[in-house]
Amino acid sequence: MAALPPFPLLGNVTFLISPQDKQIMNAKADPLRWRVFAMAVTTAITIANVYYCQPILSKISDTLGATDAQIGNLPVLTQVGVGMGLLFLAPLGDMLDRKSWSSALSFFSYAHCSACRSQTRC
Repeated sequence: MAALPPFPLLGNVTFLISPQDKQIMNAKADPLRWRVFAMAVTTAITIANVYYCQPILSKISDTLGATDAQIGNLPVLTQVGVGMGLLFLAPLGDMLDRKSWSSALSFFSYAHCSACRSQTRC
């Protein structure tokens, strides 16, 4: 019996799927492959964003004049914020119109960045 090529999304778990199902799944997966790749890259960047501050915590501490204990809360609060967003904001994408929801989030993000920029010292 010839070995079947692995299904691209499941790796080497091909022995659990019948050949007919594999053909159907491969036919459906090919047009969506770029979307899966785009979502994987977006997810990786978003999750990596949580950890970007950790290598520069000492510089942030020096700039803000905070103690190590105080600045140690920064990664914790960042992770809590991401978790709260996943818990409360992500489900709204299923309940509300995605286009208006995305526009509203973009506006609030821009407004927040503008407010923070006006408060910074040069």
